[in-house]
Amino acid sequence: KKLFGEYTEPDIEAGSHSDLLHPEDKSVIGAVVRTKTKVKPVFISVGHKISLDKSVKLALEFTQGYRLPEPTRQAHLFVNEVRRELMGK
Repeated sequence: KKLFGEYTEPDIEAGSHSDLLHPEDKSVIGAVVRTKTKVKPVFISVGHKISLDKSVKLALEFTQGYRLPEPTRQAHLFVNEVRRELMGK
């Protein structure tokens, strides 16, 4: 989910991406990446000592049949499991 910025929707094919731009100065602050054909894109930002291009490549490389890259998907599944246990559901 986009928290900040402007972008144009990437093409519908997997691997398509567009720049996420700062709304005031139009500098590139991230990427909008379609990891699967005809599904919502994911939003990618740079991390410590990694370029945006490399971040996009890794996100696509670690997408294995799901919309989210596998490390993100596993973290999401784990947190939801812990939440269910803590809430007794």
